[in-house]
Amino acid sequence: MFISGLLPYLNNIRFDNDLGHPICQNLRDGLWLCDYIYHRLSKHNPMLTEIARIIRILFLPLHEVPYDLRPCYFEALFSLIYETTLEQLMKKLSRPFVTASIYVQSLALSSVAFLGAVKNSKLALLPDGYKIEDDLPSSLSAGLPHFSTGFWRNWGRDTFIALPGCCLVTGRFQDARNLILSYGGAIRHGLIPNLLDGGYGARYNARDAVWFWLYAIVKYIEMVPQGVEILKSKVLRIFIHDDTIYGHDLTVSKLIY
Repeated sequence: MFISGLLPYLNNIRFDNDLGHPICQNLRDGLWLCDYIYHRLSKHNPMLTEIARIIRILFLPLHEVPYDLRPCYFEALFSLIYETTLEQLMKKLSRPFVTASIYVQSLALSSVAFLGAVKNSKLALLPDGYKIEDDLPSSLSAGLPHFSTGFWRNWGRDTFIALPGCCLVTGRFQDARNLILSYGGAIRHGLIPNLLDGGYGARYNARDAVWFWLYAIVKYIEMVPQGVEILKSKVLRIFIHDDTIYGHDLTVSKLIY
């Protein structure tokens, strides 16, 4: 996400030969943008530290380039970083996606940006003993960049409209299951939360969110091997009754009740 966000602007600059663009002027004035890219990567995730170090080394020659040529050389280096990242990402995708249509490939690549674990945007609780692949279950952003972090990230309606494409078509079945069960545990008034906020700040202001949730379950059953088994899953119900206060009464219940 940190890398691909700049790409549309650089493409426009290159196609229009717009050397008066603010990004070009920013690079002539200094190399703050380069510093931001690798510092952001290294701070975001310890696993990206080595990648950030390599990017820092790649940007070092820009210090020796005449300031008026920096935009040109920055674009060349940045494009190399982006294309290499894209190539490695495609190698990690399973073979069906590598040989799929451009649309499905683009969907799979986009899901990497939309779907991920964000520490300050937790899902509602899952039942004790429920096994997940990662330390923190991934959530699905309602939209980038404004709905990517904090309590603004997780919206039931947006999540389950996007879930079939971002999770099921791309084969991210465990993530789909986690989302279905997490939101299922936060049902109240017969509704799926529109704004989830970990369950404790849930808002129930979208009548059709529960229908998109149910539709996601149907698609899960249709598209996932042995997907019907999800109907036997348990959820940790946060609100047993409509007037239950968060955290006062938690009960493990069936997914559909």
